[in-house]
Amino acid sequence: MKITSESAILGIGLIILAYEVYFLKSKDEEILAECKADINVIHAEIDALREASTAAASSRNLETSPFTCTDNVCTAENKLFQFPKGVVIGKLNITCPYGTASLSVDLEGTNCPGGDNSVTFGKSNSVEATGSFSSITGGLNNEVKGSFSSITGGQDNKVTGKYSLVSGGWKNKVSGERSSILGGKKQTVKSAAKFYPTTKSSDSPFICESGWCTSVNKHFLFPEGIVIGMKDVKKCEYGTASLTVDLDGTNCASGDGAVAFGNHNIAKHDHTTVTGGKYNTASGQYSSISGGHNNFATGYISSISGGISNEAIGTLSSILGGAFNSTENENEIFPQEVIIPAPIPVPVPVPTPNHTHPFECKDGWCTSSEHHFLFPKGIVIGHKKPMCNHGDGILSVDSGRVDGGGNIKGSNCPKGDGSVTFGRKNKASGRGSSILGGKDNSVDGEGTSILGGEEKKSKIDFSTSWEA
Repeated sequence: MKITSESAILGIGLIILAYEVYFLKSKDEEILAECKADINVIHAEIDALREASTAAASSRNLETSPFTCTDNVCTAENKLFQFPKGVVIGKLNITCPYGTASLSVDLEGTNCPGGDNSVTFGKSNSVEATGSFSSITGGLNNEVKGSFSSITGGQDNKVTGKYSLVSGGWKNKVSGERSSILGGKKQTVKSAAKFYPTTKSSDSPFICESGWCTSVNKHFLFPEGIVIGMKDVKKCEYGTASLTVDLDGTNCASGDGAVAFGNHNIAKHDHTTVTGGKYNTASGQYSSISGGHNNFATGYISSISGGISNEAIGTLSSILGGAFNSTENENEIFPQEVIIPAPIPVPVPVPTPNHTHPFECKDGWCTSSEHHFLFPKGIVIGHKKPMCNHGDGILSVDSGRVDGGGNIKGSNCPKGDGSVTFGRKNKASGRGSSILGGKDNSVDGEGTSILGGEEKKSKIDFSTSWEA
């Protein structure tokens, strides 16, 4: 107790009075009685001073407290609190050897975080002393003995391996290190780095290996829709039964049965499709955009194949391409169809037995007589590519490809004079160059050859490349 000046003075007075009592005790009983009364008064004043000093000390303690309390609720100041031994929220488990820096939320006093830096929530859950840095965050009657391990819920689960996990379920046990059980009942994982259920479970329609999952021979039904890639979480409300292929979350198939590919494309109405390009919008019901940039198909069953800033407004109207074009009328097409008169049939001369005609034709095959044939411009066997400027003295073998209208068109382009193209989608631009097979190859050098392969390019004159 802190001694104040008032209490010191009263103490001295008490000593003086006591001396006077002793001195006068045998001489005057009346004076003695008065002195005793004074002593009682001094005692009462000292007691009052003590009570006042205690109240002041309590007041000072409240003034330094980090909490403000009102109606049994105390609110802490904006401070960090350190509890070196640990914290128990609820009731203490008197039989638990609590670990250092442990945390327990315990309504009935049945949890026990016995490991250092361990955590227990739920009921009757325990982390043994060997389970340092481990936790049980829910469930009933679960136990962890391995360090750096966890049980997140369920009942009667046990983890004895290090770095292991049981997510839930009943009576599951993990003794292997770095192993996990997601759930179920009475499952056991004893080996290290194992997982239950495995990805090759008979219940799964996929077999997964090396980062790829292959489906079993089944059909798959997705009533709500599919997003392949990244979902647009900011502004898109995806339609029912919609499909989106989206690298960076910018496409939106908001119509029911809508499809959106490409980048920053919107399939806004029911059954609309945008299958490529950027910043395109198909808002007319059943409308479609195949590609291009900043195109708008607003008409009913309208379509745009490509180009820039085109708008198909009319019902059943179409734009094949170009820039800043619009079709406002029903069934309008851009560009306008060019009607070419049908050619006048030319009678085919019938071969004569004296072989003045160079071919004899039978059953769909024509056989030449013993002649050489000269083709100054070149030969295309199969199908011609419409957009290719064919060189002179060229040869192309081209099986063709089917375009969007169901027509077969060529894909090879022997552009250089004296060039040769076999295979598919190959382009020979150099003089005397050749591509003898493969796909998507191109040569620009003079006398350059590519023998096969895919997506090969060569610009070096008189060089040869082949598929290794």
